[in-house]
Amino acid sequence: MNNIPRIGDKIVNHKIVRKTDVNFQANVPSPPPDAEPSAAANDAAKSAVQAEEKEYSLEQFRKDYKHILRREVFPKLKPFEQERQKIFKLLSLLGLPLTVIITIGLFILCMKMQDYHFILVPGGIFTWIWHSQKKKLENKVKNNMMPVLMNAVPNFFWSLNTAIPKEELIQVDVIPYLKNADLYSDDNFNGKYCNVEVLISEQEYQIGSAKSRRTLYRGAIIKIQMNKKFQGITLIRPKGEKKLEHKLEEVKLEDVEFCKKFQVYSDNQIEARYLITTSFMERFQNIKTAYSATKIYGAFFDKFIYIAPYCNKDLFSLAHLSKTLIDEEQYDVLFREFASILALVDHFKLDKKLGL
Repeated sequence: MNNIPRIGDKIVNHKIVRKTDVNFQANVPSPPPDAEPSAAANDAAKSAVQAEEKEYSLEQFRKDYKHILRREVFPKLKPFEQERQKIFKLLSLLGLPLTVIITIGLFILCMKMQDYHFILVPGGIFTWIWHSQKKKLENKVKNNMMPVLMNAVPNFFWSLNTAIPKEELIQVDVIPYLKNADLYSDDNFNGKYCNVEVLISEQEYQIGSAKSRRTLYRGAIIKIQMNKKFQGITLIRPKGEKKLEHKLEEVKLEDVEFCKKFQVYSDNQIEARYLITTSFMERFQNIKTAYSATKIYGAFFDKFIYIAPYCNKDLFSLAHLSKTLIDEEQYDVLFREFASILALVDHFKLDKKLGL
C-alpha cells in the first residue's frame, strides 16, 4: 500500500510520505537509507502505522480502490485483452459454426437411426472448450491483477489456498448437510481491516456419484474475528431449513419482515437478541444483495462471525470471453462484495473491545 499515492500525500526525495507520517507533518526530508533510526523515530513510525490502520475506512478503501484500478490495473490488462479478443474470434468465427454444422449432420443421422443420444455432444464439447478457455484466461488475469488490486486494503491478500476448512464449518453448523459433501475451493482472501481479521473463501460443496452429482452449496464463506468469545452459539438460517446439529431453541425477534425470511436459533436468547439488532439485519441482508445471493446463512460461534451467501455462480469473476476485460463495472461488483463485509466490521466496531 505504501507505493500507492493517496490524496493528500507528498513526494519527498522520490518517496511517498503519508499524512500520518512524522516527516510529512514536519515537512522534513527522510533520512538516508544507511542512517541508523533512533528509538524515538521507530516509536513515531509505529504510531503512524497504527494511526493509519485505525483511521482506515470504507471511504478510503473506495478512493484507493478506484485509484489502483484506473492507474495500476487497467494499463496492465491490455495484453490480456488482446488475448481475449483472439480467443473470442477463434471460437465465435470457427468453433461455433463448426459446432452447428456437426450438430445438424448428427441430427440427420440420428433421424435415420431413430437414436438421438448423440445430438447434444457437439454443443457440450463447445461449451466445455469455451469454459476452459475462459477459466484459463481468468487465472492469468487474477494471478497478475489480484495482488495489485488488494493493495487497496492494507494487509489484505488473495490466494487459491482454502482459507476456511470444511471441518470448521461442520463444527459451527453454519450450513447444513456438509458432512458427506466434497469441497471445491477457488478464490480466497485474508487479511485485516481496522485491526480485525477477515477471511473470505469461495467454496462449492457437491454430493453424489459422478452420474448424479448435485450442488449443496455454492458461494462465499465469510469469517470475521471478534475481540471476545461469545457465551453461546447463534445460527441464522433461511426460513424452512430446520436441520440443526446443535440443540438450540428458536429465537423470536420483533422484526416481522426479517422473520418472514429467516429463522434464528440459539442457546443464549439474551445474547442472540443483543447481536441481531435492526442494524445488523440490514447489513446482513446487504451482503445477500451485494453477492446476488438466493439465500444466506449466518452464525455466531466461539469468537467468530460466519456469513455464507449462497450464490450458485462463479464469484469474483474478472474475465468474460464475450466482454472486454477493461470494464469498470465488473470491478465495481467486486468492490461491493468487499464493502458489504467491511461495513459489517464497522457495525460491530470490532476494532474496539465490546462488552458482550
